[in-house]
Amino acid sequence: MRHDGTHNKVIVDTAEHFPDPQWSPAGGAIAIVQAEARKDPRSVENIYLISPDGQPIARITDDPSSVANAIEEIRWSPDASMIAFSTGGRIGAEHSDIYMVSADGSTLRRLTYPPAWHGTPRWSPDGKYIAYVSVSGDATALVLVDVSDGQLPERQIPLNMEGEFSWSPTATSVVYASEREENRDIYVFNLVESKEMRLTFDPSLDIEPDWSPDGSRILFRSTRGGAHEIYSMRPDGTGITREVLNPSSGFLMMPFWSTDSERFYFSRSNRGEGTYELWSSETSLACRG
Repeated sequence: MRHDGTHNKVIVDTAEHFPDPQWSPAGGAIAIVQAEARKDPRSVENIYLISPDGQPIARITDDPSSVANAIEEIRWSPDASMIAFSTGGRIGAEHSDIYMVSADGSTLRRLTYPPAWHGTPRWSPDGKYIAYVSVSGDATALVLVDVSDGQLPERQIPLNMEGEFSWSPTATSVVYASEREENRDIYVFNLVESKEMRLTFDPSLDIEPDWSPDGSRILFRSTRGGAHEIYSMRPDGTGITREVLNPSSGFLMMPFWSTDSERFYFSRSNRGEGTYELWSSETSLACRG
């Protein structure tokens, strides 16, 4: 569809499972996950590329995990040459791991192994790193893998964090939610200085941060107004502004920015109506900068 929701069309209608379709940054392909035989309990899902009109381009994985777990997330590298993805599984299982594959399917690298749980792969904006969350027992860490030279050295940073996080556009910091003393707030970690800073202090729920591409604002979901709504703030935690008012009993959640940082998108669920919608909104000019 277009960014305003018009001209939407079905491009694939034969698959039963679409966990994470992703546009290529180059614009010529969409990466999707499909299974050839969902009725077979041993079937394994793979990543395929299709054109924007739904025509098949190529299959780029071939049973990468050798197990029947679904592929959970797929993320393109900024230059569209690689895809990082995670395989499914629960914490403590053997199959929650991170891989990366070239966009033509010629090179596949496995980045993680049991027994820890690994998930949420995210490329740095400069394409030098893949970051992911690792959970082993009660210990959680953010792991940075340098993929720039093929040697894949790792840096492991112990952090009390939830799964979702977002890079700063300069690739020098990450923002994430963390539950401490029975309260969930937003924190930022400076990777250069190895320093953490707390951004929100409200006793309400603050989660799902997303850093704008221009670096000026961070979106997040909060219940500080009494309902699940979308807020934004500056990267230092100041200038907190409610971006979207929620008049319903449902949730406004999972906000993310447009590439020009001029508008953002979010999901709306209404428990009473059983609906699930995608919305967009322009940012408040009063809170820019």
